[in-house]
Amino acid sequence: MDFFTHSIFGALMYILFLKEVTFDYFFLAIFFAFLPDLDIFIMPFKRFFKSNYLEHRGGSHSYVIGIILSAIISVIYSSLTLKSFLIAWIIGMVFYGIH
Repeated sequence: MDFFTHSIFGALMYILFLKEVTFDYFFLAIFFAFLPDLDIFIMPFKRFFKSNYLEHRGGSHSYVIGIILSAIISVIYSSLTLKSFLIAWIIGMVFYGIH
């Protein structure tokens, strides 16, 4: 799938299952749905660091990295928007995981 289909799938999952949560987190959920595919920007570093971790579907597609990235991004998001960190983190982990 590409960025468009990941975004559409994330939006549909948000609308279908998270109706109780307002649309304040809608774009955050869409962002987390395609965040694992942004690893294409770290693939050029594989020339310098010989690691399979930097490949597409490498480390960025693991749940551990998803938990860490969603925590970091949720801290930034909640400090900028004054929204709940816990809700943003849960949405981040779920939508990163449905990738």
